[in-house]
Amino acid sequence: LRLNGMGARHEMIFFKGYVIALYLEKPTTDAQIAIQADEAKRVVITMLRSVSREMFVQAIESGIMRNSGAEMAALRARLDLLEQAVPDLKKGDVVDLTWVPGVGTLVRGHGRNITIPGKDFADALFAVWLGPKPVEAPLKRELLGG
Repeated sequence: LRLNGMGARHEMIFFKGYVIALYLEKPTTDAQIAIQADEAKRVVITMLRSVSREMFVQAIESGIMRNSGAEMAALRARLDLLEQAVPDLKKGDVVDLTWVPGVGTLVRGHGRNITIPGKDFADALFAVWLGPKPVEAPLKRELLGG
């Protein structure tokens, strides 16, 4: 995978919450291609401050709701798996979310590894940062190399 772009997630203007990097098989500036391509892709999140598991997963869930709300019922059980896999995060912790075609989304971090099935889940997850209603528009541009 090759680095496509990276940036920092800002919270309340003044605070950076995490740094995120997007890796793709074939770099692109097109968000839809980055989300929908059935190729390996990864986001690596490095925490710049401590955050509870609940806050982290609620932020992911909120991003999925904004971009994939109609599909939430189908995604619910797998989102619960993500919540079980992610611990409370401390400054410096790294969470790695990797889509592997035919396998699922590998969630790695803090010594925990799980696989969450379904391309629809991976698409919804990557849409948190790259979808039409991303968590932060400037961050989306940075991840797309802009």
